[in-house]
Amino acid sequence: MERVFGMDVHKNVLVTTIITEEGEETRWSGVEAGDLKNLMEWLKEKNCLKGVMESTGIYWVPIYVTLVDNGFQVTVANAHQVKAIPGRKTDELDSQWLARIFSAGLVKPSYIPEKKIMELRNLTRLRVALLEEQTAFKNRAHKILQICNIRLASKLSNIFGKDGQMLLNALMKRESIDEVIEKYGSKRLKAKKEEVKESILGVLNETDIIQLKICLENINRLEEQIRQLNAKIATMVNKKDVERISKVPGLAEVSASAVIAEIADPRRFQNDKKINSWSGLAPSTYQTGGKKPKSGHITKKGNKWLRRTLVQCAKVAIKARNSQIRQFYLRIRGRRGHNIAIVATARKLLDIIWHLLITGEEYIDKHYEENHDKIKEEDAQTSIRRGNTTTQTSRIHNHSTRLAWQKRFWKIHPKKRSDNDRFHIVPC
Repeated sequence: MERVFGMDVHKNVLVTTIITEEGEETRWSGVEAGDLKNLMEWLKEKNCLKGVMESTGIYWVPIYVTLVDNGFQVTVANAHQVKAIPGRKTDELDSQWLARIFSAGLVKPSYIPEKKIMELRNLTRLRVALLEEQTAFKNRAHKILQICNIRLASKLSNIFGKDGQMLLNALMKRESIDEVIEKYGSKRLKAKKEEVKESILGVLNETDIIQLKICLENINRLEEQIRQLNAKIATMVNKKDVERISKVPGLAEVSASAVIAEIADPRRFQNDKKINSWSGLAPSTYQTGGKKPKSGHITKKGNKWLRRTLVQCAKVAIKARNSQIRQFYLRIRGRRGHNIAIVATARKLLDIIWHLLITGEEYIDKHYEENHDKIKEEDAQTSIRRGNTTTQTSRIHNHSTRLAWQKRFWKIHPKKRSDNDRFHIVPC
């Protein structure tokens, strides 16, 4: 019988049970360096170098690294997949249960990426956290301005850009908006100076100024930190893979780096269905009583970081005009609605990314390639129409819109009248 151990990991305590020919033996220990050294000596004395531990929060990471570096073969198990039978629950019983099911070969090992990938994941996930924090400060700044009846956001595309922050600083210092725009404003800002002035209807009081100043300082601080993270992430990823994936609609270098960090080794997935299931984007299945299986919501039992990134990329990808991804989204949306179509598009993106990473092929949008000449001709015709017959096109569009609205609420009866009045509108 092979000797194995099961380890129940906590913040300050480790409970380890070993299974031998003589039976089971349990030992409690701390997590300090000296405690781990004594624990490893005990395991070696018992000739037990192979075992399993739960992935409890982040507490398992230093324990796992220490054991592996000292020659132990450690399997990390998903805590959701190794739950004990309901009943009495103690740390000692949990460690015994882990040892027993591992000895019986019932534990599915979790994938542990190499150190470089772990470090890359830490940076990409930190970037997400910083973006969320920055967004929170931006929302607070918008709220302050809205309360003070300062509606710059309706006139500027980004009030936290160069022109926007210049105006906000002028408002906080109570400077003349006219002078600031004329002296420091861009050409675009000077062109709509009157509109900007009309949007500033209120005044910031002292507490508003303090809050807004803190918000802007934090936004700029976080922007610089995100820029530093992006530069470091760019040096850690495989540039060829990033360039290849970035050609997929909806993905840029930053999002491509995040996807690569989360997927790690794509060859560990046998097919696209496996990686979809791992990401949590696969629909759940319910079947009972011999009836036909039903598909429900996505499982969400997977990598939440990858799932979130792909959904965000899908929302960008569907805006790419005349792309294959957009055509796929529109086809699903017509039958199932926007939300389901977005998730399906995210799943489609993951299929494409996995295929590109496995094969090393380049992404080619077949729909765009097949319709390139047609799209180019349509764009040219649109430009000509807008440039030469804007008034006529607008008049036709307005008439069509008005007529479509009338058809919904009125009955239209053809009647012989003058050429200028071909329809007689009668109430229902």
